[in-house]
Amino acid sequence: MDILTSNNTTTRKFTIALQESNDKWNSLRKLLRDKIAQTARQQASRMLEDDEDIGNPAQMCEELSVLRLEYTEITVQEKEDKEKIMKDYTDETISNMGNPSLKGDDAIKLRIYEKYIQLPMTSWDLPKSGVLWPRSWHWGHVQSPATGPLWLDNIRHTINTKIVEEKAK
Repeated sequence: MDILTSNNTTTRKFTIALQESNDKWNSLRKLLRDKIAQTARQQASRMLEDDEDIGNPAQMCEELSVLRLEYTEITVQEKEDKEKIMKDYTDETISNMGNPSLKGDDAIKLRIYEKYIQLPMTSWDLPKSGVLWPRSWHWGHVQSPATGPLWLDNIRHTINTKIVEEKAK
């Protein structure tokens, strides 16, 4: 029960932190929006003041380019801020649970899963001869798309095969 209570407290704390971050970045974007609108208004009024001269559109484009860079900086910093908050939240939640260590088959399964879930089936380091898959599926079939139940059967079979191999070591 303590784990649930501490995770609930952690979730509330980081929800507030995330909302504060969202508010901060929204206010910065609104300030930048106002600066963009003011710059465009000023440049447009300068262009319209004189009927003989259209002003300098390049100057307006230059000022807007600077503001565009500010916008890009805001979005990059916002993304980094949110990623940091989420990483801190994950770390604290795991810490609340006592950072349980995996042992035996669970550790092997997780390690194998992490390796193979990121790779296309053609890159799996299984022998290319003989029947490798359930339901008499051969290596040659790896070249064809495997979705849904076939893929699930294949990842299960691969994990089970690798567990047996690691235990035999």
